[in-house]
Amino acid sequence: MTLVGSLRAARASERRMKHGKTSQLHRPDVSVSQMSAGGASHCDCRTDRGLDRGFTLIELLITVAIVGILVTIALPAYTEHIRKAARAQAKSYATDVVSRQQQFLVDKRRYAATLAELGLPPPADLATKSTITLAVTQVPPPTFALTATALGDQAYDKCPSMALDNAGNRTPAECW
Repeated sequence: MTLVGSLRAARASERRMKHGKTSQLHRPDVSVSQMSAGGASHCDCRTDRGLDRGFTLIELLITVAIVGILVTIALPAYTEHIRKAARAQAKSYATDVVSRQQQFLVDKRRYAATLAELGLPPPADLATKSTITLAVTQVPPPTFALTATALGDQAYDKCPSMALDNAGNRTPAECW
């Protein structure tokens, strides 16, 4: 045990005495000078070292670096997941519109000219991510095309625009 270690042990022992905490390590018959001379070599001071110690700057910097690396890896994956979910929502809505258009054709012998006439407005959260456009021609035979164009951050998706028509053609094919 070093001189510094012995002095720390003596101070810790004095603190325990002051707060009414005594242990087997405390020996009132041994003075601080005897401890520094090696009289308390049996003292296990490992428990005392943790009381005065906090995090070092290096430990904090390593922790911040690890968190930074994890965020750098996870954030792009999370963003891509959000875009993919919004694209799936737009595809689901487009197929619902096509189904309603086909039913509208059976009922009224023409396609609905607007989404409002069809009675299927886009959901509010989808409206912030995509613009849904319905183009209808009533000349025999009637046709329609539905286009979903991404807005904002969704425009960086791998499929910023998707289309679906009355014949079931889906473009671009890799997005469906």
